[in-house]
Amino acid sequence: MYGMLVLFQPSDGLGDTDQLRLKFCERVRLYEEIEGLKLKTWLIDVPGGRQGGFYIWESQEAIDAFMRSDQWQSLPAFNRSDPDVTIFEVPCLVNALEGRAVALTAA
Repeated sequence: MYGMLVLFQPSDGLGDTDQLRLKFCERVRLYEEIEGLKLKTWLIDVPGGRQGGFYIWESQEAIDAFMRSDQWQSLPAFNRSDPDVTIFEVPCLVNALEGRAVALTAA
């Protein structure tokens, strides 16, 4: 699996963070049916003036497909900034919601 950190730093600042939270929550349904997406979080970094998200994907191919999508292409306008993207391998994770650690790849 792969993690993808996507951060935006709007040149005009974050604006009203309560409104930003609402705007993020309104977008949740847009991510429910994306093939290969296992987890998506939204992030607000008030001191750093950044917003974005962290994604867990089942494969690099799923990331590549998402980054070719109209949804991905719409993110700079929504976030008023070009994205800074970092991709990581995720060999294991702890899912506290289910109370267990999960090994994702064979050693």
